[in-house]
Amino acid sequence: TSEPSAPSRILALWALSRLGALKDETLNAAMKAGDSAIKKNAYLIAESAGIPINGAAASAGIGDKDARVRLATLRALGASAMTSEASAVLLASNPKLDDVWSKAAAAAANSKAPTSQLEQVLSDAGGAGQTEESVRAMAAALAAGSNKGQIPGVLNAASKSGNAPLVIATLEELSNVTSPPPGAAGAVSALRVMLSSSNKKVAAAALPIAASWDKGGSLAKESTKVAGELLTIARDPKAPEAARAEAVKVLLPARSLNKFILPHVSALLAQPQPEALAKELVVSLAATGEPEAGTVIVNAYPTLPEALQEDAYNAVVSRPEWAKLFLDAVEAKKIAADKLAPARVSRLTANPDSKIAERAKGIFGAGSASGSKDELVTKLLPEIEKPGNVPNGKTLFSAMCATCHKIEGQGNVFGPNLDGIGAHPVRELLTHIVNPGLVVDDEHRTWNIKMKDGTLHSALIGSENEARVQIRMPAGVTLDLPTADIVSREKGTNSLMPEGLEAIGTENLRDIIAYIRSVAPQNH
Repeated sequence: TSEPSAPSRILALWALSRLGALKDETLNAAMKAGDSAIKKNAYLIAESAGIPINGAAASAGIGDKDARVRLATLRALGASAMTSEASAVLLASNPKLDDVWSKAAAAAANSKAPTSQLEQVLSDAGGAGQTEESVRAMAAALAAGSNKGQIPGVLNAASKSGNAPLVIATLEELSNVTSPPPGAAGAVSALRVMLSSSNKKVAAAALPIAASWDKGGSLAKESTKVAGELLTIARDPKAPEAARAEAVKVLLPARSLNKFILPHVSALLAQPQPEALAKELVVSLAATGEPEAGTVIVNAYPTLPEALQEDAYNAVVSRPEWAKLFLDAVEAKKIAADKLAPARVSRLTANPDSKIAERAKGIFGAGSASGSKDELVTKLLPEIEKPGNVPNGKTLFSAMCATCHKIEGQGNVFGPNLDGIGAHPVRELLTHIVNPGLVVDDEHRTWNIKMKDGTLHSALIGSENEARVQIRMPAGVTLDLPTADIVSREKGTNSLMPEGLEAIGTENLRDIIAYIRSVAPQNH
């Protein structure tokens, strides 16, 4: 591997690795090479072959000026048994990482350390130089990973720590572990200490964990006291809005402590509430999956502000039993069918649950066949080709299209970026609006994902690793799904762009297309 040509040296390294003939000194020398591509591939080989890297190699790679080398190093650290020296290097590097990919890779690697790095951080008076963000990432990786046996030790360290912000960040992420991990009995005393803390935020953050793990009721006294205090805050209209929202966020995961928690919190959404509190109510009630919560969200939907209606709708269409309640409300005219935007109607008529989709088509109409859509385009075209009102088109685009599309730097990159698309002929633009399923590239084809709790998601996959799949939805919404909770996923046949946009009227269609064409270079 002394060949000075970088491509040749890289090929030789991979060939030796596949032949099982790559010596440690050769690999370590490649990690110290002056060429970034050689160094990156050396660490990628360590990752693919599960070769542990020593502290010096870890330090050199994480400290490299090339982000690709840094990322490859972090991936290698998470792919094999980590030495204590490499673990120390990784821990020291956490606060210095400044890009999202490196932070995610470091969090995943942290969970593979020989001893809990999070426990070390919480046991150190100065937090081992960590930030709240890095601690939260470490705790989230531990909660999602396979090394949950470290969690009781982390909680014991948290109960003795004087660094409340780091303790709270840790507890909030570990609350996602809803089943007692190995050795959970050893953390009962620690949870009791934190539930009894004079710092009410620490006590509140410990509550969901105690409610999920304490099957024998040994923490009932402390948990009930904290839950009662939070319920009082949540229901007090004079309490600060942020405090009420935080109380709701903590209470609902702990609803098993008291049968009155869910109905009392649900009742709040039936009344006008400040926006931040109303949003937390919708999000937290949706997370429960309880039938009662679905009824409350559907009943509140017509009176919610538009932004919160989107959150509520996302929750409703993800659960067939809730979508059924929504359709019941439409048929009973409690929710006006003609007030639902085409995008929302489409998420019902194209719902992954076939029974919901068929029923929705019966209520809203099944849409037109491809042939009739061609006829519709021909019929609309003479009016659409007339001069449009560009300012009105821009306003309509912002209201109806920017949820998924970006143009002139405004909007969301969920569907295709529309910069320059206006250079295409009017007929072509109109065709794709009226018949969005005509051509769907793989990048924008939906995935139908079913979760263990019965939730259904129809969305795009943004990224994934062994622990989580991140899905992308309209309006820039992203959601991380634990891989272990996914039952199935299938590539859909539909575009997420809604059918039936011709319902907005010929004039509005003309204005939107006029705006799109006005900001694109025209071919003459």
